[in-house]
Amino acid sequence: MVLFKERLKELYLMIIAFVVICVTGLVFISPFFILESIHEGWGGLVCLIIILSLAAISIIYNACKFIYWLLIEPFKNMRNQTK
Repeated sequence: MVLFKERLKELYLMIIAFVVICVTGLVFISPFFILESIHEGWGGLVCLIIILSLAAISIIYNACKFIYWLLIEPFKNMRNQTK
């Protein structure tokens, strides 16, 4: 049960980090990059999209890892113990 709470806390922290990164990126950085990219090119906007995509991929990876640990690993361990 301790490991479950630890992984759940890890997932919550990753979700909070994702929300903070997205809100910061969309509210503060995105308008600046859009206005800047009109004059300078699309480099800043592409950079923002890449950073937010990497954050989203890390959140999805950790969520899938948690779901795997929660739903599949206990049954694998039970099967190995019965052999």
